[in-house]
Amino acid sequence: MGTTRKRLRRMLGEPAAAPHAPEAPAPHNLPTGEWLDEGVYGMEQSIPATAFPYHKEREPLLGPWGEALPPLFIDLETTGLAGGTGTYAFLAGIGFFREDRLVVRQLFLATPAAESRWLSRILQSLPTETAGLVTYNGKRFDIPLLETRHILTGVGSPWYGMGHLDLLHMVRRLWKKELDSCSLGNVERHILGFLRSGEDVPGWEVPQRYHHFLETGDAAPLEGVFYHNREDILSLARIRSRIAALMEGDATSAEHLSAGDAWASRGETERARHHWELAIPRGEAHWRLGMAAKGNGTWEQAEGHFREARRQGERYLDCCEELAKIYEHRLKDIDRALAETEGALRHLRNRRAVLGPSWKRRREAFEHRSRRLQGKMGSNRTPLAQPD
Repeated sequence: MGTTRKRLRRMLGEPAAAPHAPEAPAPHNLPTGEWLDEGVYGMEQSIPATAFPYHKEREPLLGPWGEALPPLFIDLETTGLAGGTGTYAFLAGIGFFREDRLVVRQLFLATPAAESRWLSRILQSLPTETAGLVTYNGKRFDIPLLETRHILTGVGSPWYGMGHLDLLHMVRRLWKKELDSCSLGNVERHILGFLRSGEDVPGWEVPQRYHHFLETGDAAPLEGVFYHNREDILSLARIRSRIAALMEGDATSAEHLSAGDAWASRGETERARHHWELAIPRGEAHWRLGMAAKGNGTWEQAEGHFREARRQGERYLDCCEELAKIYEHRLKDIDRALAETEGALRHLRNRRAVLGPSWKRRREAFEHRSRRLQGKMGSNRTPLAQPD
């Protein structure tokens, strides 16, 4: 640990040192709260948990993505977004369910010289050692930053031993096609249908407001920062609840497709199939169900899904190829396999510009399949003529 700490000090600088004179004004205009230690100020609020239907889960529904129960929501406000030398956190928002309420606890670092005490207070504020972290981009930013500051100050840290559900990864998987940005604010607006009040402070303003506080002791401009951090915690709880509902089945047709894909990526085939069936009549759902049926060896079901997907214009050539394989190798119907292959070649005729470089490769593959099938039939027919 000593070697690691020295290396980090060289790379990232010493633990935060007060950039202002010792005679800086005493903090004033802080919101309702209490001093927990010298330089560490705490605030706490709670709201009814009825807005978060999944707060009483007994099993981690999102366990395949790192979730552990009970959930512990974490969000930091820092002196910069890029990390590196001089970047440290000064406000930690911690959210957890206590009975039927969501408790939001905020710990404010009133002077950088108190960082080790602030970090210790964060650990003391955790409701249980077995909680699972829930963050938004926390795997990349919040938790590595906390871990680094813990090492630099010599304060023990439990963070990497905890389960960790990073909601940003789930948001990208479920809604990346619907959102032009997966920022937390964009998710609030377009997925949760929620708009923050005028109290909120844009993220880029947060560091400069904190630096102003360090110079003047006036916490009034930080009111919007405290609000911003508190709302981030509430949004983590809302998004987790929304994703849990979606992954269990409360979803739109497009969301069912994404949820099915997500479950399939974790080997949960039955859950995936359930969502894809709920996404019917979308052609994409039929394609996915066809591939799932193929994997299970239910060839007649696969045939039906591939035909329906193709009828809706979904992956036309891929459907032709899968149907040709089923007819040739599973249903032993060479005539129909050849019909599918030659249908694909007809489809390719006028799509050279659309398919670009893949057009020649796909044409040659279907021509090869056609010749082989004709050989099986003992036919003298030749493949359909194709443009050069």
